Amino acid sequence: MHSRELLLLVSLCCAIITADQNVENVAMGKKYSQSSNYSTHDRSSNAANGNTSGLYDANNCIHTLPAQQGTHWWQVDLGGTYPVYNITVWGRAYYWNSHNSRLYPFTITVDGQTCVSVTSAASNREDLVTCSSVMYGRVVRLNVTMPGRMLNLCEFQILVCKEGFYGLDCSTSCDTSCDGGCNRITGHCTRCQPGYHGDQCKSPCSSLSSRCIQCRQDGTCTACTGNFMIPSCTGCRDGHYGNVCDMSCSPGCARCDQNSGNCTACDSNSNLMFPGCSECEDGYYKQTAPPCIPCPGTCDNNTPCDKITGHCDECPLGRKGDTCNEACEEGLYGAGCNKSCSNCQVNTTCHHQHGQCLVGCAPGFSGNLCDAERTEQPYSTAFIVGVIVGVLFIVVFAAVLIVVIRIFWCRRSREEIEENHQHVVTPVEPEGTQDRDRPSSASPISDEDTTDYDYEIIDNNDAEKMHVQENNYESPHPYSNDDADRALYMQLSPPASDDASYVNIELS
Repeated sequence: MHSRELLLLVSLCCAIITADQNVENVAMGKKYSQSSNYSTHDRSSNAANGNTSGLYDANNCIHTLPAQQGTHWWQVDLGGTYPVYNITVWGRAYYWNSHNSRLYPFTITVDGQTCVSVTSAASNREDLVTCSSVMYGRVVRLNVTMPGRMLNLCEFQILVCKEGFYGLDCSTSCDTSCDGGCNRITGHCTRCQPGYHGDQCKSPCSSLSSRCIQCRQDGTCTACTGNFMIPSCTGCRDGHYGNVCDMSCSPGCARCDQNSGNCTACDSNSNLMFPGCSECEDGYYKQTAPPCIPCPGTCDNNTPCDKITGHCDECPLGRKGDTCNEACEEGLYGAGCNKSCSNCQVNTTCHHQHGQCLVGCAPGFSGNLCDAERTEQPYSTAFIVGVIVGVLFIVVFAAVLIVVIRIFWCRRSREEIEENHQHVVTPVEPEGTQDRDRPSSASPISDEDTTDYDYEIIDNNDAEKMHVQENNYESPHPYSNDDADRALYMQLSPPASDDASYVNIELS
């Protein structure tokens, strides 16, 4: 054998040995289960204990029940997500009907998705199979696809690269710029060391820009030299200007012209007025550098304070001091607290704004500010008002009473007039007349003479002529209701005598 051929053979052997050292079986030491157990020593962990001898009696295989209906299966829970691609399956050894009769045909799934289906048996007990593509999953299952066929499985291996290696043969190391390892199949880094980017972190950030010193794995610059703007590292960051962005904008200026430095936007927290960003907004002041701070007090009519000192020109009612943040002392009131309370009740004060006494005026004073002297009156206003109201009540009551009595009297008189239609005349003896015999009770005017006479009835208002005949008379003008209260008198005027006799008229 030539020396060159020998060297090539040695190199190939070394590569295979190295690759084996970079591989691990992730199916060992995990959680296992199977469709049924043939005996008590058929533990499902027997199929992943690292022993590939294939001896069933040595507890190195699993065996499902012959009478089990349906599909016979065995599975492993890896406890996490792994790249599943290379799988090795070992059948039973020294079995009279060959090692293949209780294993094939089978299908392997990863989280329920088919990885590979094997229909024909391998030539020996070790069968190395690969998924149709790299599958990432956690639960890997082997199913015997012939219904009712028992399962004998003596070792199940899932081979993946160890941390720090990748590839189908695990022969390639992750790049040193990887931070936290790389994908065991593709070699893509979990994350990059500072200063690098790319899937495998092989590209420095400076490849993006000469000013980029930090970047993300996707190639976005996160830090630039000096005060250049990220992510492009061209132009100055806010608050800086100049060719190399080494100069700062004026205090309170958020952005300024990149060349001249003139402010183009004020800092949102500075409370400065634009343009210029040098003067405070109304209601704020600054004694030195920004930011401007709120006025310490409230000036009269809410006018702004001085933007340098914070002082007020005038204070509102009840406040005093340069910044109007002090309240008036007890006994003082008004703008600047320059007025004193006047004539309030003893041991009381007035309102600190308008000066009105809180409890009332002292005796002898009145007015909103208790500054007017008052003369004591013999009677209080309330007493006088009460007397006037009482008198008015009595007058109104008396008037109502009189009206009621009058109405009652008039109604009674009217009823008496309506009930009587005849009148009896009672003669009255004139003075000096003693020779006539007169009955003691009411009688006709004259028992001796029945001659008709005219008599005159005189009342308070009018005279009426009445004709008397045979002791009866009647009025030619009957009295109305309004005449009921008149006093009636009858003057007797006999035609043959000058005497005058007066008679009373009694209404019955």
